[in-house]
Amino acid sequence: MEKKTALISQILMMESDRGSAIFAAALMDEALEVLLRSLFRDDPASVKSAVDPLFATYAPLSTFSAKIHLFRLKSHPLRFAH
Repeated sequence: MEKKTALISQILMMESDRGSAIFAAALMDEALEVLLRSLFRDDPASVKSAVDPLFATYAPLSTFSAKIHLFRLKSHPLRFAH
């Protein structure tokens, strides 16, 4: 993890402000996808038939904003209880 952090720091230092923001957003998108995938079933058949298609191009969870929205809903389970 420490090597990955050092590499990310090096890349961010070489980028422009705009490039750094885009790169950081891409990292956050990837991390959020890993987090969301951890909430789904993990058996290979389910992943292939149900989970992977959710994250495919033009799928419900293909965009960063959709992942953020789902995470926010998951983080506030009582939001829709009333």
